[in-house]
Amino acid sequence: MADKRFRHFVDHVLPDLNSGVHENVLIVIPSYFDFVRLRNHFRREKLSLAQICEYTSTSNVSRARSYFFHGQRKFLLYTERCAKLCVSVSVCAWQLVRE
Repeated sequence: MADKRFRHFVDHVLPDLNSGVHENVLIVIPSYFDFVRLRNHFRREKLSLAQICEYTSTSNVSRARSYFFHGQRKFLLYTERCAKLCVSVSVCAWQLVRE
């Protein structure tokens, strides 16, 4: 099932998100294993990426949020298990939508 979900996202959803219509895209990923797989795909394809997971240091979280907020990274990959960071990312995404 994970392979089908990944292939569908990469083949159908990601091209639309990367088409230029969307300026910033927050992608919440439910499992760390899916996060790693998708992160590796983004790196291979050289897509503009910031990332936050449960293992990300506080300084790197701040850096990723700043890059995303200021438009220096198009995508922010975020694991669902980062509950302690959820409010900060939600506020960041809300401010981008509002502008």
